[in-house]
Amino acid sequence: MPRLWFALVLGAVVAVAAPVARAQLADAPADAGTRLIQVSQVDAKGALVGRPNEVACPPSGCQTVIDLVIDKLSEPFLFSVEFVGSGAYVTLSPRSIATAEVLEFGEGHKGAIFVPLHGRDRQQVDMAFIIVRSATVRALEPDRDADVLASGRVFNRKRAPDLTLRVSFAPPGG
Repeated sequence: MPRLWFALVLGAVVAVAAPVARAQLADAPADAGTRLIQVSQVDAKGALVGRPNEVACPPSGCQTVIDLVIDKLSEPFLFSVEFVGSGAYVTLSPRSIATAEVLEFGEGHKGAIFVPLHGRDRQQVDMAFIIVRSATVRALEPDRDADVLASGRVFNRKRAPDLTLRVSFAPPGG
């Protein structure tokens, strides 16, 4: 019973705190160091999937929860940006029990991806990811294609990413 009570209280705190944090990011004043970042999910042909998300980031960086479509279902992910002198580190983390890990498509590593940012122009990058399903979800799925990622320890080369994000960085104050 104490665990259930703790989970309910924690869930209520997260449910109350998350909208406040999102509102603070979206309504942040555009000062000299603030960057406006737009995150959009795109399909293989470059067409938008869902709604774009806009986040106003202070000079140090920011994070927000975004909903992305994976296997025709909407799932929450934590999108984080940390600015450094020559660019930004971007991280996408799962917030659903269905997804165990998010890996970068080209190299297959997990963690932050460095995006170089130069000059005062708006810059746009496409970032491709592989989604690793949790073991319990994989156990419930029917047999799948041999080109899917089998586990977090075994990497089979995939021909196409599971998820592609188009991230647009506005210059500071712009």
